[in-house]
Amino acid sequence: MDSAHVAITVLKRIFYDMREPLFPFEIYDDLIQAARSSPEECLRVLELLPPTNRQVAQFLFDLFCCYLDHAENLLTPSSCGICIAPSIIRRWGRGCGLSDSRDITKDNPTIAASFLEKIISKLHAEGRYPKGLFDSTFPSSSASSSSFPVC
Repeated sequence: MDSAHVAITVLKRIFYDMREPLFPFEIYDDLIQAARSSPEECLRVLELLPPTNRQVAQFLFDLFCCYLDHAENLLTPSSCGICIAPSIIRRWGRGCGLSDSRDITKDNPTIAASFLEKIISKLHAEGRYPKGLFDSTFPSSSASSSSFPVC
């Protein structure tokens, strides 16, 4: 496993352990409705996010778009959505307890992933992300420099 996979695994775990998901419980129904619609509707849901959540979501979308720029990562917008959806999109359970919210979307797992896929596909296709964001080089302990792992 390379550093890029370790990084996304850590991010997924951090998001999964949050008391409230990145996409708050209050907008879950709007999100599912948008996922059944157009990419534009999915992007409108992002406007419902609190400012900090929106910034973090944008960073994630930038990260996944950057991953898509590198064919060696073997990722598609769909696999990106499937990868992260359970960690950032959950519906509040009937009992409204933390353990009840853990199951992403018992009823809609593919719809939640589709929501993310539509956003990632649209942003990537339109080039609406900072290209080369993770391609910078950092000095290593040796005389040569090493590249940050391909995002």
